[in-house]
Parts: sequence; C-alpha cells; structure tokens
Amino acid sequence: MIIKVVSAWDLSMAADFGHVVLNDSVNGSESSMSAPAPAPGGDDGNTSSVKLIYEQPTMFENCKALSEKYRVRWTLREEDNLIDIGLEAVTEIQNYMAFGWANPNSSSGYMLHADVAVTGFTEDFMPFAEDFYITDYSECSEGDNGMAHGVCPDSIYNASDPAFVNNTKLIYGQRLDGVSFVRYQRLLKSMDKKYDVPVNHTQNMTVIWALGKIKPPDSIWPYYLPQNHGGPRLLAYGFLDLNVSEHVNDCLGPLDAEDKQDQDLIIADAKVPLVVTSGPVTHYPNPPNPSKVLYINKKEAPLLRVERGVPVKFSVQAGHDVALYITSDPLGGNATVRNMSETIYAGGVEFEGVPASPKELVWAPDRNTPDQVFYQSVFEQKMGWKIQVVDGGLSDMYNNSVVLDDQQVNFFLDTVKRFNIYCCSR
Repeated sequence: MIIKVVSAWDLSMAADFGHVVLNDSVNGSESSMSAPAPAPGGDDGNTSSVKLIYEQPTMFENCKALSEKYRVRWTLREEDNLIDIGLEAVTEIQNYMAFGWANPNSSSGYMLHADVAVTGFTEDFMPFAEDFYITDYSECSEGDNGMAHGVCPDSIYNASDPAFVNNTKLIYGQRLDGVSFVRYQRLLKSMDKKYDVPVNHTQNMTVIWALGKIKPPDSIWPYYLPQNHGGPRLLAYGFLDLNVSEHVNDCLGPLDAEDKQDQDLIIADAKVPLVVTSGPVTHYPNPPNPSKVLYINKKEAPLLRVERGVPVKFSVQAGHDVALYITSDPLGGNATVRNMSETIYAGGVEFEGVPASPKELVWAPDRNTPDQVFYQSVFEQKMGWKIQVVDGGLSDMYNNSVVLDDQQVNFFLDTVKRFNIYCCSR
C-alpha cells in the first residue's frame, strides 16, 4: 500500500508543519471519500472528469469577517433544519467567542433576550460550545428569588430538562498558532420556544457577537461563564444584519496572531521542586507526537526557564516507562538509536519514578550550558520540550569574588578544572 502525502517537514525537529493526503479516484468513486463534486469545466458527462472532495471540519461554504480578528463561517442545511457554524478568532486561549441571533421582538436592544452560542476552550484545552440566553447585561448569577439571570446557559434556566434546551452541539475545535476555532451545530427552528430564537434562513436577521474573558467553573456554578467583554464596539462586540441563505465570502487569507505560542512558561525556583508527570496530549507544540507527553507542575510540555548557577530540582513521577534526562537533542528518546549524537547534561535511564516513589534529579546549569536544551524521556521521542537557560546573578555562577581597589569593579572567578580558570568582571 502506498500512502501519498505532500508535507512541509522540519527534519531537525521531526515537525509536521502541514500535510495533504492525495487520494486517487477509481471510476469516479472511492470508499474513503465523501460525495463527489464535478471538477471545474467538467460538465460533459464524462465520469473521468469527476473529482472527489474531502471536507475537513474547518471547511464551510460561507465566511463573514466580524472584525479584523474575528470571523464566522457557516454552511446552511435547510433540508435538515440545521446550520453548521464555525467561530474563528485571534484571541487568548482563556477567552470565549460568542455568536447568535437577536430576538426580533425585543425592545431593549440587541443583546437582551438574544440566543447565543458561547464557545471556547477549557482549562484542559478541550473545546466546548454551549447554548446561552441573555436576560441582563451581567454575568450569570442567582437572584433573591432563586432564579438565574444575566448571560446564562439555557440549561440553568431549565434545570429539570437541560438536554431539551441546550440546542448547541459541539462538532470540532482546535487551537493553532494563537487562533481559536470551534465548530458547532444548531437547529434553525427548535422545540424550545422560550430560550431559542428561530432562524428564518431566507431573511435578514440581526446577529450579535462578542469576545472576552471566561470564568471557569467553581463550586457554585459548574459552567464556563462569559464575563463582560469590556472593549469597544467592532473590536470586542458588535451586531449586523445577516441572511444565511446568501453566499458570503469576505475573509481574505488566514488569520495571523502575533503571539503564536500557547505553551505555559514555568520559571524554575531553587527552593521548589518541579513535579514531572505524564499525561494525555491536548496541544503539544511539536507534532506529530506520542499519545502521552511530559507535564511539569500539571502543565503540558511547558517552556521551562532556568538560570545558570541555580540548581534545579525535579521530582520525577511520570511512570516507570518514562525516564527523564536533559539533552541537547530536540527529539530525545536516546539519539544513539537514530545514529545521532547528543550531549546529556543530567538524568538518564535510572531517573524514573511514580507518585508513591518519586525519583529526585538535581541539575545545576552552568556557564557551559547552551542557551537552549531540552527535557525529554530516554525511552520515547518527543515527550518533552524546550529549556531556556539564562544568565542569573554572577554570585550564583562563580564561587569567588573580590572588589577591586577603585571600589567600582567586581571581579568574579572560579576554578572548575586544574588548568582552567573562569572569570568575569562587572
């Protein structure tokens, strides 16, 4: 079997920047493909001109730019009483994306009594989409009468039958290069007459949208609740008239975020050990990757920053099949099995442990440590990520110092080998 793939691939990092799977059509059909569409100009009835289109979950028939950094995509399926909607924005991963329909019978502005979907990502980087109904310009809360009010999920208003009122169905979500994308599906006309606004797909209707911070669940409300968007119109919120049956595509090029890194940054502290565990992959920065990767202090494959001269203590609890080491090799997994060389700065096969019996690894980067190294597993490639090594205080890096006679210059020196002296002046 030949797998035909065109890929943009980084050999040094074994990183897939993007790929396309090429599929052949046999007599105009292929079992792994969806419904065929005629090729451009192929209207002569010749089946050899039929090309097969494979639709990715990020593909839609229409796209509308809500702002410079926020877009809504949709595909209308009126025969099924459905509309597929994709929200895409350059925004922080802790932010929500909201979109929905204003109630045409409301006399209190576009937002009040609106039917919106609130989408985003959980603290575990999993996508969500929830059906909301707006009764007040405030965060969802419970009044003195025990009734919820504000920007609340439909399921809070009707707790006796939450499945009936939640008419938003999550289809897909991804977070890539600083851009959030969530696809969901909703009914054009639902059975919920109280909290859902029916969508007349042949007429102009007012839609509303917003971006803002989201509050994670707590002991009172087990929901991700949007907070006030707090920004100016057309940047943090807005409204417009939209007819979803009309073809629209005013989205030019991909959205581009200035900050493309979502990885957490952990700064090592000499007094606090770094707890190393393993867990499932949600947003590993260098795909493709194994099914589980290293976590440090409950953060998935974070960027780790250490200072030269400051000891770093690791408490390795990632399992007996994961041995931690610090290496010059960006892939890890013991470079010698790939006939490659690497420099190992700390750790090795014996540095494995579990929560009940952790293994301690102490590493003190020094002036000979490169600016970038990697924490990885000896037994499997691409479980860890980068370590930034920065210069700390000179007193941490040198064990001797003296103030020169002019009292304006400090001279630091250290002897690490018999014939080598390292020195520095400030």
